Amino acid sequence: MLGLTLVGRDERLQVPIRKQLASNGRPATMTTPRRREVSPAVMLTELADDRRKLLELYYGDRISADGFQEEERRLCGAIERARARATDEQHDERAKSDLELRFEQVAAILMSLDIEDVWKTADDSEKRVSSKNWLSESRSSPITWKSKSWVAHRSTSCSPRLD
Repeated sequence: MLGLTLVGRDERLQVPIRKQLASNGRPATMTTPRRREVSPAVMLTELADDRRKLLELYYGDRISADGFQEEERRLCGAIERARARATDEQHDERAKSDLELRFEQVAAILMSLDIEDVWKTADDSEKRVSSKNWLSESRSSPITWKSKSWVAHRSTSCSPRLD
């Protein structure tokens, strides 16, 4: 009861939850400066350029067929990984947006409800059903409490696009 009331009405609680959701599940205090990773789009452009250069070498007889085949295999693997990473990032962004939207919807509903009044007027049967539903919903929620921070689970079952 208290938790639902706090989530619905306490802006001091909602702000860190929103920040946590916006950071894609990484605790804001635990972010460490990391070297900037090359985006999948830039990586794919560079790999396509490398592939073009490799073909030029091959057609100009400046690389053996075995050397060409080995380098082509390496480039194809790198292209596949870059495409998979792009797909994962798109999926993560969609999931993050959905999660943020669901939080805002729940917070709005909780803000409009007088939960204490609803609980007081409910009979024992309604309280039991409500408690059971809240518990089962909290178990199936995509948000879990882990290492003292909210973590959004993500699916990694995306397949790369092969051209």
